[in-house]
Amino acid sequence: MKMMISGKLFPVLAVLFFVTNGHAQVNLKTVADAKASKQSENLVRSVNDLKTGNWQTVLTSFAQLALKDLAGDNKTLSFKASLFALKAKADSNLLQDINYVKQKFARNFQFDFALKLDTSYRFKGLQAGFTWALVNKRDSSVVSFANTTLDTYYSAVQESLATAKVLFRNSLIGSNGNIPDDKRKMFNDVSDKIEKLLGEKGFVAKSEFPKEIQPFIDDSFNTNLEMADKEFAKRMAALRIKPLLTLTVNSTFENKERALSNGYAGMVYLQGIRTKRTKTEMDIRSSISVRDTLVVTTQRRTRFNASAGINFALLESNKDQTLIEFKPYLEYNSILTKPIGAEKKDQFTANADLRIRLFENFWLPFTIKYDVENGKFFGFLDIEFNFNAFKSKK
Repeated sequence: MKMMISGKLFPVLAVLFFVTNGHAQVNLKTVADAKASKQSENLVRSVNDLKTGNWQTVLTSFAQLALKDLAGDNKTLSFKASLFALKAKADSNLLQDINYVKQKFARNFQFDFALKLDTSYRFKGLQAGFTWALVNKRDSSVVSFANTTLDTYYSAVQESLATAKVLFRNSLIGSNGNIPDDKRKMFNDVSDKIEKLLGEKGFVAKSEFPKEIQPFIDDSFNTNLEMADKEFAKRMAALRIKPLLTLTVNSTFENKERALSNGYAGMVYLQGIRTKRTKTEMDIRSSISVRDTLVVTTQRRTRFNASAGINFALLESNKDQTLIEFKPYLEYNSILTKPIGAEKKDQFTANADLRIRLFENFWLPFTIKYDVENGKFFGFLDIEFNFNAFKSKK
């Protein structure tokens, strides 16, 4: 997995290079600054792309659209967006890692909205609320990528490339001190290819740069690049085992008489487990909901729910993204107020979530529940699409 360069500080950017040939002038600092800005966005994107689907569902990086319980009677079309995503749409400079670091609250606060639908997909209620990350050590790890050895390695890579460009340009100067027109065109073409390559892929191995400039790139370029990639992989592995604790609060307003209102408060705790496969995490959840139900008179009913399980990454891509996730877990439901009719006060179920990534940001989660006491199975099919604040990759 190639991590893109940080947009913080580079020693080479402190020096202003002017390459002149009598007719054309190239400001390498301006080019490098623009490139660093673009690639620091890629750093944020790279980190967020490597999150598991389970993690993204709990606290989305930018925004998520989901259709839940497709085959059931209580369908839900939900949309959640972080405050950071909304701010980044208004100011794209926030996507640079040096600005991203400063948006701690915005990254950890999420707006949640959902439309309740019946079997014919007709509107029957609206849900609105928020999710707030009370503890997010994973986020602290992300922002700590600035001012680390990663900056040191990539600063050296940046400097090697900038120096190579100067040496390449100097090799084209004729005896009269100028660059001939044909060689000047070749220099500009090579420069354009380099900037396009960096904009699309970030720093890559020396062999992927135009062959004209390769002899001028020193051997330390690949060494520093490899060290940076190893450091990035190490930090990502450490990031995934950090704890995340969220609080979700919402209310539902339904347009039918029997259910007048609904209030919900829930907490989710994710904790990575240190194994050979670092994409394994403990998942503990609890919630309490209050609902006004009209039977003969309006009754306020309170329910408690708790679950605990482990989420496994069964299959990963060569880009270190999870493709298939599996989460077995136990769930307990209890009606804290008096049950109505034949309702049972307590219920235990053994469940499993299977989550498949069909495309880059498109997930297909499927949940199976087994009623331990009655021996019955229940199934729920969802669709999730994760948006980000970036233009699509090329």
